[in-house]
Amino acid sequence: MKSPDHLCKPDLTIYNPSDPKFIAWRTAIFALASSPKTYLKLSGLFSEMPATLQQSSVDDIVIALQPYLAVILASFGASRIMFGSDWPVCTVGMEKEEGGAWEKWRMVVERFVDLAGLTTEEAVMIWSGTAIKAYGITELL
Repeated sequence: MKSPDHLCKPDLTIYNPSDPKFIAWRTAIFALASSPKTYLKLSGLFSEMPATLQQSSVDDIVIALQPYLAVILASFGASRIMFGSDWPVCTVGMEKEEGGAWEKWRMVVERFVDLAGLTTEEAVMIWSGTAIKAYGITELL
């Protein structure tokens, strides 16, 4: 199993899908996704975001990340994307706020799943099913 962590560290200061850096990242993601045993962990983006975006609302973060999230969903599909909390790393550099950075990240992913119009089964794959499959977990507590 291969797992490209943190969406392969895209440059989240780029908001233009026709920017050459975005195109290079997108091309790399599609190349990685061509291997059926490669999974993507949806995590680590808070540490990659510009500070102003980190402090933005959940809606603003989802809008800014939408081009990246669309690419990973189109390339990997829900069955090869797994939620990663990235705790405690997601708290580095984050201002203390109600619910904290982990909760904010969870809400960003929740909004992404909702806006993508995923089925219940696809949402379950992102939240837990893909990890269970990818890591070969056979017994749950």
